[in-house]
Amino acid sequence: MTPLIIILDIFKVNERTLRPLIAIDILITYLRFFYFLRIFDNSSHLVRIIVEISSDIKYFLAVLWIGVVGFGVSFFVLSNNNDDDKQFIDGFLESILYSYRITIGDFALDDYPSSTNPAFLWVIFILATLFSMIILLNMLVAIMGDSFNRVTECQDSQKVREHL
Repeated sequence: MTPLIIILDIFKVNERTLRPLIAIDILITYLRFFYFLRIFDNSSHLVRIIVEISSDIKYFLAVLWIGVVGFGVSFFVLSNNNDDDKQFIDGFLESILYSYRITIGDFALDDYPSSTNPAFLWVIFILATLFSMIILLNMLVAIMGDSFNRVTECQDSQKVREHL
């Protein structure tokens, strides 16, 4: 990707177009450092754990995505039930972001009391926090623990494999 950025820079492409590509390129470059950390004994185990956890959580991410979208759409419908000036979600994508923010513990609850259905909104909020924050995130910790234990059990054979 770096050669593409250099070529675009030579042809004087607008900097506002070029900077997002540079940001992606920098992120990819730093992620490639993980590959080189496999060389050292102390860090090869950690890189293996990251790879295994990333592989093991794919189905968890699907379940999380379904929950985030489901609660996001529910919040979007409840937001549209309010007057135009009291809506706390403006669009579908913002509703998914709103639900994701609840998942990571970022709450925006200021508009709940002035909502048309505040009690029902609080019930959906509590269900969303119970499902996404407590149940799903604890499930993620359990999956990560299983992956860690599996990689740790065969650590010596993995060292030889990583060095090849």
